[in-house]
Amino acid sequence: MDHMSTHELSLVADATSVSTARRYFSRVAMASGVPTAVRDAGTLAVSELVTNAVVHGNEPITLRITTLPRVLRVAVSDGSDHPPEPRSRRRGGVEHGRGLRIVADVAEQWGCEPRVQAPGKTVWCNLAMTA
Repeated sequence: MDHMSTHELSLVADATSVSTARRYFSRVAMASGVPTAVRDAGTLAVSELVTNAVVHGNEPITLRITTLPRVLRVAVSDGSDHPPEPRSRRRGGVEHGRGLRIVADVAEQWGCEPRVQAPGKTVWCNLAMTA
């Protein structure tokens, strides 16, 4: 990958959007030649970020995938101004609240920024483009 490429997908606030986003990401990543390990990490990040937007955000929801020579950026925007709140690690079978921890574990870095041209926020993560 010697150039920058950006792909966007609009989503609705529905649980089916998570699988739609994963399939879209997989197609874009494969077509862009993203290494398998990065593709797997990106699929996990997409799942968690889109799930958070569907559960905690508002429409419109947008998945943006940007491939750069050394970085794959996954960004999910939604219409809520409330930033995500990472929860502490818990034990005892807690099934919710671990999404941002998972993103932090697979990504080089992640963050949240207010949207500039519309209400809401964008939560993003960068994955190192290594084989």
